[in-house]
Amino acid sequence: MTTPQPSWCRGALVGARLVACCALLLLGAPLAAARAQDASVDDLHLVIGVVDSPPLAIPHADGSWSGLAVDLWGRIASELGVRFELRPITLEAAGQALDDGTLDAAIGAISVTPQGAVQHDFTQPFLAAGLGFAQRRDADLHWAAVWQTLVSSRLLLILAAIAIGVLLVGTIIALVERHHHSTDFGGRLRDGVSTGVWWAAVTMTTVGYGDATPKTAPGRALALLWMFVGVIAVAILTATVTSVLTLSHLRGSVQRPSDLLHLRVGAVPGGAGGDYLADRHAPFVSYPTYEEGLRALQAGEVQAFVANIPSLRYLIHQTWHGQLETSPIVLEAVLYAIGLPQDSPLRERVDNALLGIVHQDSWREVERRYLGREYH
Repeated sequence: MTTPQPSWCRGALVGARLVACCALLLLGAPLAAARAQDASVDDLHLVIGVVDSPPLAIPHADGSWSGLAVDLWGRIASELGVRFELRPITLEAAGQALDDGTLDAAIGAISVTPQGAVQHDFTQPFLAAGLGFAQRRDADLHWAAVWQTLVSSRLLLILAAIAIGVLLVGTIIALVERHHHSTDFGGRLRDGVSTGVWWAAVTMTTVGYGDATPKTAPGRALALLWMFVGVIAVAILTATVTSVLTLSHLRGSVQRPSDLLHLRVGAVPGGAGGDYLADRHAPFVSYPTYEEGLRALQAGEVQAFVANIPSLRYLIHQTWHGQLETSPIVLEAVLYAIGLPQDSPLRERVDNALLGIVHQDSWREVERRYLGREYH
């Protein structure tokens, strides 16, 4: 015969069953949600916006695409096992398309900027590059560049050092030689120092007219030392003038980033170049693609075109070699990533795949193929 259980015991068993059920529900909900999220990602046919921005995204005549960002996305999609289609889009429209859910991701010259972060999300960056600008190649050296060279601090410092050296050596040689009976540095002290300075100048420049020469042993020792110093000083002066003139010629009309604000400049809105100019309240001419902006630069419609340096170098080498050039001035550092909608279920999985890919040795070869060996 079964002994009836007390009422408090039956209540305890019922409570234990309720607690167990609640625990199963709480533990099972996240797992079910994670499985549902994974299934939703795997089952979707993703629409990926691609921005024409060589060498990150390069369009071909047959409708296919290549480039650093395109190859990266192909590897990520293969690792995640998702299907996708590439849809061409302008850089300016990419942010809005991510914001309204038209695109599942955007690739190309998608730079990580505060303006972009307001509209959408980004993956981890896969490329660190510089923001620069292109300008027309000018074979002529302008007088403005010559004047800037003459008043440069480097040149003035060297000239001042040479002048002090000439005065010092000229004075010493006059004091050493003035008491010799046949010296060219005799007479009044002022005349002797004047002759000494003249001798120091012509000796340093290796001219050596011979109208004044030291006769004493200490004077000749000083003259020998000064000849070697003079050769080195003239070499340094020549190298400095050449380097400053060359750098001025390479930089053209823009010697510093602030000079851009006074020129007629072009950029692609929505990109790093457009954001850089907009942040500084600098007006610029908008172009939908880098190619159109560089074509306008070559035609003289603008004086400079601001964009990421890898794209400028690639396009100029491909189409405008010898006509346009990339300035050596770097405006700022830029990070490039894949654009995603806010709260995208792809974010974590894409980030994990991206970080694994960009740390592979094989990815170094992909970067060198598109960016050149000088990138590393």
